[in-house]
Amino acid sequence: VNMPEIIKFGSLEEAADYLHGANRYLIGTSQYAEESLYDIDFSDKDPVLVFGTESSGLTKRKRDLVDKMIKIPMSSNCQFLTLTTVVPVAAYEIYRQIRGAER
Repeated sequence: VNMPEIIKFGSLEEAADYLHGANRYLIGTSQYAEESLYDIDFSDKDPVLVFGTESSGLTKRKRDLVDKMIKIPMSSNCQFLTLTTVVPVAAYEIYRQIRGAER
C-alpha cells in the first residue's frame, strides 16, 4: 500500500516554500476568485489544494503564497459553500482530470 508522506509545518509560509521547492502547484479557493475550478487544466500540474477557514477564507497574505486562486461556480442564490462541500468537489475534479490524462 502506498501511503502518502505526512509532513508537519509550523506555518503556511514554511509549507509553501517546501512545496514550491518540490515543484508543487498551490491552488487556493475563494468565492471571489476570477477563474473557475472547471476552467483550469490540472493534468499537467502536481497540485496541492489550500483552503481557508469557513468564516474568513484565505487571508491576503496566504493568497499571495499560492500559484492560483479558483472558485467553484454556484448559483447566485447560494452565498457560500462549507469546507465539507468544497474539499471533495475540488479534490474530485483534480483527480478526474489527472486520471483522464493517464489513460
